[in-house]
Amino acid sequence: MITIYKCEECGKQFTGGNAFYNCLTHESVCKLDNNGKLKRELLKTLAEPCGYCDYSWYVYGCERECDKPQCNYMNDWKDFNPKKD
Repeated sequence: MITIYKCEECGKQFTGGNAFYNCLTHESVCKLDNNGKLKRELLKTLAEPCGYCDYSWYVYGCERECDKPQCNYMNDWKDFNPKKD
């Protein structure tokens, strides 16, 4: 029997003697790549990263609206896209 560990972020597979630890190390770095690092830092200090997302805007200057209504805390803000400015 071969045990295969798979990164939950990118899907890369690991086998062999140190596969478990290699996968954990890779996964922790993988989570911080691209938008993940900014999102994780925002989540440490804020309730939600929506104020820093390019898909979010304000209606009438006070009500937040979003192009991605399925993006929320239940799926770890999967569509988060940081603002360019």
